[in-house]
Amino acid sequence: LVVVAMGKLSLLARVAAAIGVALAAYVAFEVYLSGTPILNPEEISNAVKIGHFKSYFDDVTLASAAFGRGLATYYYSSGSAALKAQTEISPLDMLRYFGVPLTVLLYGFLLFPARRLSRYGGGNAIHVFTFVLYLVLSMSNPVLFNSFGMLVVLWYWSKIRGGSNPAGQPAGRASV
Repeated sequence: LVVVAMGKLSLLARVAAAIGVALAAYVAFEVYLSGTPILNPEEISNAVKIGHFKSYFDDVTLASAAFGRGLATYYYSSGSAALKAQTEISPLDMLRYFGVPLTVLLYGFLLFPARRLSRYGGGNAIHVFTFVLYLVLSMSNPVLFNSFGMLVVLWYWSKIRGGSNPAGQPAGRASV
């Protein structure tokens, strides 16, 4: 709701609102989240995810960083103390499967489906911001590479690329 409202404000009001939201987020983090185990590395879920990362970096070689190891390959994760083919950390899994170059290319194509940079500004800036937030969410939850995640990707692509009209008519005109 805040993001949609910011799209309707002047530039000065957007900057002021962004600063206000950032300050509110900082205060919420300091007051509320600092006393909870959400970001505590000793919390079980966080310890498992940290273990996944440590094990990936312990296991990575120059060849696996460049080319990956293939889909659903197993590696030992000290976070879960077991062999894992997939974790809840999508970017880490993509790095293991495809390597760094193809993972960067994959996320690049997801985020930038159009060639013209002008498509990412103006009225589409809100869509870009929303999709980036969704990508951030997918970093710790397996929500990007599933059926719902692909629907979100298709929604984003349709907004950035301008959608398509099967009848070839300009948007807003009814075909008879």
